[in-house]
Amino acid sequence: YHSVSAKFDAYVYQKDDFLLIHAAGNDGQKDVEGSVNAPATGKNMITVGASQSAGRDIYSGMKGIDYLAHFSSRGPAEDGRLK
Repeated sequence: YHSVSAKFDAYVYQKDDFLLIHAAGNDGQKDVEGSVNAPATGKNMITVGASQSAGRDIYSGMKGIDYLAHFSSRGPAEDGRLK
């Protein structure tokens, strides 16, 4: 649990009307789990991964927007929490 994530969590905890949404990151490598980094590992936020393209932007091997992009960081967090 990174200190940057802790600072984000403390802020969100104090502001109960605030919702923090953060990108998971672009450190994913195919299906490797656990590549999401701070501050996206925060406990009091929603972490969002990247999806594949749709329509004419789909390349060979892509399945569409319902699937995680190959470069998107993935959970779980280092402490095992789902992200």
